[in-house]
Amino acid sequence: MQRATRATRLLLASSALAAGLAQAAPPVHIGVLATPAEADTAARWAPTANYLSERIPDNRFVVVPLDLEGLRLAVERETVAFVLTHPGHYVDLDDLYDLTPIVTRRMRMHEEARSQFGAVLLTRADHPAVRTLADLRGRSLLAAGDQTFGSFHLVWRELEAANVHPFRDLGRLELREGTPEAIVDAVRDGAVDAGVVPTGVLENLVASGKASLDAFRVVNPVQVPDFPLLTSTRLYPEWPLAATRNTPETLARAVAVALLEMPETHAAARAAGHAGWTVPPSYQPVHALYEALHLGHHRMADSSLTELMREHWYGFVAGAFVLLLMAGVTAYVLKLNHQLKDEIRWRRRMQEEMQKFASAVEQTADAVLITDPKGRIEYVNPAFSRITGYTIEEVLGRTPRIMKSGTLDAGFYARLWKTILNGETFRAEFLNRRRDGSLYWEAKAITPLKDPGGRITHFVATGRDITEQKRSEEEAQLRQEQLAHTARVNLIGEMASGLAHEIAQPLTAIINYAQGTVRRLRQGEQDREPLQHALEQIVAQAQRGAEVVQHLRRFVSRRAPQRAMNDINAIVSQAAALAEPEARKKGIVLSLELAANLPGVCVDGIQIEQVILNLLRNGAEALASADGGRRELVVRTAVGDGGEVEVSVSDTGPGLPPRLAAKLFEPFFTTKPDGVGLGLAVSRTIIETHGGRLWVTPNLDRGVTFRFTIPLEAQTHER
Repeated sequence: MQRATRATRLLLASSALAAGLAQAAPPVHIGVLATPAEADTAARWAPTANYLSERIPDNRFVVVPLDLEGLRLAVERETVAFVLTHPGHYVDLDDLYDLTPIVTRRMRMHEEARSQFGAVLLTRADHPAVRTLADLRGRSLLAAGDQTFGSFHLVWRELEAANVHPFRDLGRLELREGTPEAIVDAVRDGAVDAGVVPTGVLENLVASGKASLDAFRVVNPVQVPDFPLLTSTRLYPEWPLAATRNTPETLARAVAVALLEMPETHAAARAAGHAGWTVPPSYQPVHALYEALHLGHHRMADSSLTELMREHWYGFVAGAFVLLLMAGVTAYVLKLNHQLKDEIRWRRRMQEEMQKFASAVEQTADAVLITDPKGRIEYVNPAFSRITGYTIEEVLGRTPRIMKSGTLDAGFYARLWKTILNGETFRAEFLNRRRDGSLYWEAKAITPLKDPGGRITHFVATGRDITEQKRSEEEAQLRQEQLAHTARVNLIGEMASGLAHEIAQPLTAIINYAQGTVRRLRQGEQDREPLQHALEQIVAQAQRGAEVVQHLRRFVSRRAPQRAMNDINAIVSQAAALAEPEARKKGIVLSLELAANLPGVCVDGIQIEQVILNLLRNGAEALASADGGRRELVVRTAVGDGGEVEVSVSDTGPGLPPRLAAKLFEPFFTTKPDGVGLGLAVSRTIIETHGGRLWVTPNLDRGVTFRFTIPLEAQTHER
């Protein structure tokens, strides 16, 4: 009888379980490209995985060395969370599987760490016939022959742009394994007409006394601002670490922050042979190179079905044979299955159902508790004892009040009883107390069970310990605040020139008035009125400068979010005051069209000002690249269709291509060579946290308009 009662309770509990069994978090796999020349890939990158495991608790990172095809399959099958590969392979995977670069490695080039590289096309200084790219027709060229994104690909693109096709127009193209130093020696000795080496190689050989710069001529020299090394090509970004599309955004951000904070002298950086990490620049140049040279999936797009069948006819024949064989085997198996199905079904149905329900309740990681209609406990599963510390003997006949922490008010429990007595399920997060007195968070669902007549016979509660989840959410919120602060500091740094001018004006006025006053005093000036006027102007200009400085200090200060009722027009005016000096310097007309009598909004004023200032900054950048026409930035406020407050920032710039607009709000995505890629991602997070939304639309004539809304009700939205 006792065993039957226990089985009945297990069945009751199983009917209230939502789904599945909780499992331990699996390791986080990082797929790393392993080239044939790098047999020690796992050993080189294992210290980086260990570093991430230490910096991001509750996550264990594991390096998985893979070749090009293995890495593609891992991304396609979603068996890796992050990918580290060369830029060409990354853009190919990005086009196919929508990756997100979070950091880019930095490499040491001639005593400096850099995140971009190019290639140098060398010939002998006394070579009479090779001075331009076109002169290489019919000549010999030597380059490294690895299959990664290397120096030859970069020069190949420049040759194609000069209408020189290396595989057709050169006299001899030699791609072989070897060191860049061997290529330089071959050019110096006259073994080949020209050679290709990475940027920085020639400077290193000159510095070590192994080569003389006067012995060589750089073909097609390119001058790149802030890049002092010799190069014959455009610059391209270094290897990125990218997150796959199903990697949680919080994990990707945590990895990015941890790697950006890794010193270039860290043991993990030295083991991997790089000089630390930086925010990823735009990989659009690599996309353009692959498209221009028909590499990666662009090459596959150019192949016709006829050519594929002609080249791989044996594969198609083999595939057809395998399909026919599988069809025959499947038919045979289906026949056997049909014969056995009826015989097996009646024997196992009841046994499996009973075992399934009982095992689900006993083995689930969620706590299960069953009470009678008065709340007296009749059953708890092992997970309940593991989470709370109470044994089943200690709780039988008692009520769940033994776990109350005292932090939830009487109204909460009144809503609970009203819901379940009405026959509905009550779901909420409880802060409960364990047997040892420690507190824990539990996501709980309480479901009433009814007999055929509709009378409540039992209550079943299922609960999941979410204490670590709550702690992770708090840590994620802290990291989000740190990212927002970093974005504000970067934003002010980008506007430093205009703000310096704004501060310099009152300082110049103070100096002029002070010098005039001193001169009059030295001359024996007795008239008090002009001296008093000059001193009053000094005070006024000092106050003006102090207000600018105080505004900047308030804007960049690190503090916890503070929401209060604010006038949105006042916030817009403060942001415009910071942005106006830079706009004026660039010849941009900044105007405000603020609606009157707008209702107040409950927001963090600094965060909303940061969003507006970032949108103004983006608009100014777009207008700076526009060719001709009027340069205008307009900020408008209004009440939206849904009754919320709406703020818009419109520019008359060149607009956005649809491909860029789709990725505009992704973290670390930027189209600016020196951009960080945090501004719009952080801005969207801020607006969504306030319960609104941020989006962009093209204008009818020119430019784009960014809009965001803020609801009037004072709600808190946590992500």
